Amino acid sequence: MKARLALWSGALTIALSIGSLHGGSGFDSCSDELDRLKRAASDAGDKAKEAQNAEDDLDAARHRMEDACSSSSLFPSQYRCQSARSEYQSKKSDFESASDDFGSEYDTVQSRMRSVQSACVSAAAPLVPIPGVAPEYQRMCRSIRRLATLGLNAQNLATTCSSVGLPADQCGACLRAR
Repeated sequence: MKARLALWSGALTIALSIGSLHGGSGFDSCSDELDRLKRAASDAGDKAKEAQNAEDDLDAARHRMEDACSSSSLFPSQYRCQSARSEYQSKKSDFESASDDFGSEYDTVQSRMRSVQSACVSAAAPLVPIPGVAPEYQRMCRSIRRLATLGLNAQNLATTCSSVGLPADQCGACLRAR
């Protein structure tokens, strides 16, 4: 779960850094896709917070269940233990539901990022190409490289590459280029 949250954070950073591309008269579809991406990223952020809260609630319920059902408890009782187990099962179900909701929103963010790449790559002014990176991946590579300047480690950068559809060879070339 924490890895997905970190990856989402990287995806949101890319979304925000790509956001600097739109702004001219020929950027209508790019602008529309960026707006959709921002909404999807915001929704995913909300779902990530809900999943984190549900995970915290599940951990607390697990500790209460362990305390209630342990033989070292001062007043172990079948009722108290059963009640704690029931609460734990309920919190587990809530967490699984929240995780699934986050996963769905995260998938939407990934889809929107691909749409942004498609809509914006041809609209933006050409820049000096990054050696070894195909033209259609130049913009995404620049965005991913910006994440490195923000302190994202190499493993998370590579994971972000694959999550946004950047082929492994292009990701490698992107991250190696100086």
